[in-house]
Amino acid sequence: YFKICLELFGEVGPCVETGHINNQYDIVFGAEIGDTPNPIVFPFDEWRPDEDVLRLSILVMDHDSWNEDDHIDDLEVPIEGVPAPSEQQAVSVPVHDVGDVSELHGTLRVYCDPHWFSESCNVFCDDSQEGVHYDCTDQGSPLCHPGWTGETCALEIDECASGPCAHGNCSDLLNGYTCSCDYGYSGADCDVIED
Repeated sequence: YFKICLELFGEVGPCVETGHINNQYDIVFGAEIGDTPNPIVFPFDEWRPDEDVLRLSILVMDHDSWNEDDHIDDLEVPIEGVPAPSEQQAVSVPVHDVGDVSELHGTLRVYCDPHWFSESCNVFCDDSQEGVHYDCTDQGSPLCHPGWTGETCALEIDECASGPCAHGNCSDLLNGYTCSCDYGYSGADCDVIED
């Protein structure tokens, strides 16, 4: 079996111990490792790729029912690069390490949790909430829907503020306006003199 741990800031973080795999020399991980679901997911709060050392530490163990488990080997996989903005955008990066008696080939993906953005996954933006008027960019900034403005896109733009109706009254609409023209004028902006 394997004990797989995430190390961040030089400290051992969360670990997963896989189920036992009986008497196999070459092990190919499919949907499960023993009875442990694969892929294994490790959450972490923040990562500064240019400052922090993030790595996976893998202990290769031999389980014997008649005596204590034997520590067979240590494997270590450094995690480099920048997290992807989402799981869908994460690229699988090949990883490889050779221990004293074992060798690992695999893939690794690093991505921000939903609604978290930036190279450190520390910018929050949630455009799935009811009543918000923006979409989140890949950097986590709100991009206002048409007709909305402000830091959180909570202010409806008053399209009548510029006085677009030359000879008439303006009625503000979401992302637009309509003009009610004075007698003798027509056109979208009441700027056409009628004959």
